Amino acid sequence: MRMDFNDANGVAMDSGSATVRVPRSGTKQVKVPMTDPDQADKVTDCVVVSVS
Repeated sequence: MRMDFNDANGVAMDSGSATVRVPRSGTKQVKVPMTDPDQADKVTDCVVVSVS
């Protein structure tokens, strides 16, 4: 999955990705690391951009 990390204006400041396998109709919690964690204090929202 790919995730964008957005600032207060909704602008994607950073992104990250993680690989996870989820059974059909299942759920799973996953931690997606930021590419640049130094920007974490500016992030107000996270959005899943793609799942494959």
